[in-house]
Amino acid sequence: MKRLACLGIIGLLSLLPATAETVLSGTPYLYLDASVSGYLLHGFLNDTKTALRDTYSVDDALGVDGVDLPYTIETNKKASLTVYAVVTPFVQQNVANPSSIAVASLQVDGKEIYPETSRMMTNSNAASDEVNTVVRRDYGTESIYSLFSLDTVLGKTQYDYTIHVTANQNDVATAPAGHYVSSVTLSIETRN
Repeated sequence: MKRLACLGIIGLLSLLPATAETVLSGTPYLYLDASVSGYLLHGFLNDTKTALRDTYSVDDALGVDGVDLPYTIETNKKASLTVYAVVTPFVQQNVANPSSIAVASLQVDGKEIYPETSRMMTNSNAASDEVNTVVRRDYGTESIYSLFSLDTVLGKTQYDYTIHVTANQNDVATAPAGHYVSSVTLSIETRN
């Protein structure tokens, strides 16, 4: 009897792999779904033009030849962009009554750009009944420049520009000795 029970168990165990096996019909496939985020970066290139920086400092920016600021936009999105710069005059530092030196010219890739005296803008912070009102912003001692417009293409693309700033040399010649600082703040606006 034990022998018959053992033979029965062995017989059942030999049938199990055959009954557990499943045959697939057709070709197996895997569906992958992914997305790539869009990005828009802009800033100054380092001295070796390999890395993007959000700040850039230049020694002796008051020279006759002016200074070059290597600016770049990197994106993988299709967009219509306008780049603006707000530029302050060179202001003397660490004195009670600071002197200033005006910016004589600003160029982008050799093209002279002239400052706007004021800019019409949509007031996005207005109360709900005043949405879409147009306000005029005066810049005082700052100057705003519309540097250039650009239509980007799809795929990772880098657009490089050289912004050239020259100080007013008459102001430099008559300015008191000291340390002077100017700032150039860049912003991008998307257009429809």
